[in-house]
Amino acid sequence: MIRKLFTSSSRQLAARSLALLLVASALMAAPERSANMVVSNYAVPENFPPPHETQMKSLLEGDEAELQSGSHQVLIRRVKWQLFNENGTNQLVVRAPQCFYDYTQKTVYSDGHLEAQSGDGRFLFESEGFLLHMTNQTLTLSNRVHTIINNARPAAPKP
Repeated sequence: MIRKLFTSSSRQLAARSLALLLVASALMAAPERSANMVVSNYAVPENFPPPHETQMKSLLEGDEAELQSGSHQVLIRRVKWQLFNENGTNQLVVRAPQCFYDYTQKTVYSDGHLEAQSGDGRFLFESEGFLLHMTNQTLTLSNRVHTIINNARPAAPKP
């Protein structure tokens, strides 16, 4: 009986080892994916801290997003980033054809074109290249920066 248990255990161990070896071989032989998965309608919302935790602070959106293998970066295409104040009014809208989002550093950057407009429409910015720190809403414009300031203010209502 002791011999039978020993033999049974040895066979089970050998069978498990063989199965594990076959699975490992199959995984190593599997072809690498030639392309990263693309996600449509990508969005990264951020809310204000309490007491305004239900109000959105910023929203990063893209028509498509592709996680870059081996990094903490997402390539986002047709990008829109919006910044809001605590009452929900839009403060800034930034648009770019594409950019990279580093989700560990909470930064968005590109050497490509950017257009930005203040919520009231009075300020327009364009540049080639930018860096956005989402944690403190700092936008750095890099090259060929153009700014348009519209000083016209809405007429005050008459009493």
